Amino acid sequence: MFSGEKALLSGIAKSVDGDSALVGDDWVVVVERGAKWEDDIEGKKIETFGLYNPDATWKENPKRATKKFDLVDGWWRLVELADQIGRQASLRGRARSLNGVWWFHYRGTDLYVDGMEKLPGWTHENHWRPMQIEGRLERARLPRLDQISLKPDRDLGDYFIVREPSWKPLSACFVW
Repeated sequence: MFSGEKALLSGIAKSVDGDSALVGDDWVVVVERGAKWEDDIEGKKIETFGLYNPDATWKENPKRATKKFDLVDGWWRLVELADQIGRQASLRGRARSLNGVWWFHYRGTDLYVDGMEKLPGWTHENHWRPMQIEGRLERARLPRLDQISLKPDRDLGDYFIVREPSWKPLSACFVW
């Protein structure tokens, strides 16, 4: 389906026949042969991005119900924020700001980025800009974002925060 083109696919991380794989409805992408997923990854939602080559089973049995591919020249990552706590995260979303407060919007969730407005190359023009933020993901009690325009001493809320962050701009077609 994506012959010669890179694609982004999502599914569940499962160890299949001793390989780490991304499993979809009727297809499997082998992410790494000969290595099972670690226990804390197994069963979690992941994404892969890269080229996908049909494996040898297609030649042996093209009518096989489950199609199997090898991920080539690509990467994988966890999708859900809660699954990434304590790990290096790579998040694609949009920067947002109001009244001098900056935050990041990732898949319907607003989160903090440590010192976002002080990152190298940061400008006010980054408001609503699609970007990728990378860093270590944690949870913290921080001022509520939904109270920015309501009160100067905002109540604390439970938020995700990216520590030791870096950023790079993205084309709008690579943001969800």
